[in-house]
Amino acid sequence: MNKKENKTKVMVLGFDGSSFNVINELISKGKLPHFAALMKEGAWGKLRSTVPPLSGPAWATFSTGKQPGRHGIYDFFRNLPGEYACTPINSSFIPGKTFWETLSEQGRKVGIINMLFTYPPSEVNGFIVAGRETPSEDAEYTFPKALKAEILGVEPGFKVEPFRQISRTKHFLRHVARQLKCQERVCSYLIRKHPCDFTMSFFAIPDIIQHIFWSCLDPSHPNYERRESGKFLPLIEKCYMALDDIIANRLKSMDENTVLMIMSDHGAGPAHKVFQVNKWLKDEGLLHIKENYDKSYGVSIGFLKKALTGIINAGSRFDVLGLRRLIGFRTRSKRMAFARKNVIDWSMTKAYAGRIGEYGIHINLKGREGEGIVAEGPEYEMLRDRIIKGLSEVRDPETSAKVFRKLWKREELYRGDFVRHAPDLIFDFCDNPYLPGDGLFAKEQFESIPRLGLGGMHRDYGILLAKGKGIKKGVAIDGAHICDLAPTVLFLLDAEIPDDMDGDVLTQLLESVPPDAEIRRRRTREGEEKEKENFIYSASQADEISKRLSDLGYL
Repeated sequence: MNKKENKTKVMVLGFDGSSFNVINELISKGKLPHFAALMKEGAWGKLRSTVPPLSGPAWATFSTGKQPGRHGIYDFFRNLPGEYACTPINSSFIPGKTFWETLSEQGRKVGIINMLFTYPPSEVNGFIVAGRETPSEDAEYTFPKALKAEILGVEPGFKVEPFRQISRTKHFLRHVARQLKCQERVCSYLIRKHPCDFTMSFFAIPDIIQHIFWSCLDPSHPNYERRESGKFLPLIEKCYMALDDIIANRLKSMDENTVLMIMSDHGAGPAHKVFQVNKWLKDEGLLHIKENYDKSYGVSIGFLKKALTGIINAGSRFDVLGLRRLIGFRTRSKRMAFARKNVIDWSMTKAYAGRIGEYGIHINLKGREGEGIVAEGPEYEMLRDRIIKGLSEVRDPETSAKVFRKLWKREELYRGDFVRHAPDLIFDFCDNPYLPGDGLFAKEQFESIPRLGLGGMHRDYGILLAKGKGIKKGVAIDGAHICDLAPTVLFLLDAEIPDDMDGDVLTQLLESVPPDAEIRRRRTREGEEKEKENFIYSASQADEISKRLSDLGYL
């Protein structure tokens, strides 16, 4: 292909958490005609996520074409060295370039709308409207800066983060449908007014719905109630139908030179129980709580937790103003920091569970942790081996099922300069219906998911659908990985592909498979993957972002 002759445009819709087990059910009911049409007229298949399948590392892998060891994102937070605390991450924490920055450097015009890890927005040939890491609606969240006023002039109700008050209510689901339409009106305006070679639009709502409402979608879930499902299911379906309308809108805007891709970062499935990792570590003598807290504070926390749960559960039935969020999660990040720094006896603790959304265990290592006691070398390795052996044998006492598919040492799972940011051990649940808990005062290792808790969690396979110029028609593909999408988009736009990307061009999508000589790789210059100076949020900004992520079970 010659750059001057290449008129290809690529549009990507990122539907966070979308999963074929949900979509196919709605297609069978005739609710998603445009999803169905894409599967008949284009190419489609499951899209393998990262291990574990968490949104932070998965979307960073999509954005860079690199596995987590090469970009260093394992969560929505980064641990602070020596402090037993963390800070929310943003675009400045991703080393090197995203693939749209690579496109921009090679003369292609790009438009990025609401994508994760785009705040602060970088300067590109085109525009960026930042996403969830934007600390407030008052922040400068666009590049160029003037674009913000332009957007609000067209759509005054537009919000960068429209789902700040999440609740298990009809009101929330109706709000979702309205906001999806608002978000797409802005996307459509920007694509028409500022046409680009590549556009990316991100929609968070499938993941939010599946976390909060999974028990309404799944009759086999232990918290399923037919009456409650009947109340919520029509509104849930309308939210997915709004996504289908977005696809319809994009299909109408396509010409003969356009490729449309629909993708997600991971799939979704049920969560039936929480496995309290810190309780297991306590029982193994590897984690210790200070005696005065363990005897008194733990009892009061247990009582308070039960009381708050009752208030939250009752409030969730009529939570029009998002009071559940205000009551239940407002000081979550502060309580976590307090607990880790002040409640754990670090002089006796060898290991502790990471955040709920991190899926890992940290070793209290000398020289790295503030009060580390485990020496590097044989002691560190023997401790990790002991934990892996012990957790590998853990079974659900009710079902005798294994909890974990596998436990990984971080260097076994990841390769690259930024493995050091990962937990020392990583959980792999596969399709097992368990969530990792980080509670310090749990009385039992296994706890049932509360009826109004997070009934759904991530799975290994998301979705990929593609249609348009040069894309095969009506075929199912197999073996696609989320890191393959960056080089595939670069190839479609006749751009050089950096040779440090881990992904490959998905030639199985293409009608005409190119010889290797036509897939142009550009040698990465030394230093391109170095870490940047991090943009650190203020305390109030960090707490606001932490509250949002708490609603979804990431903290």
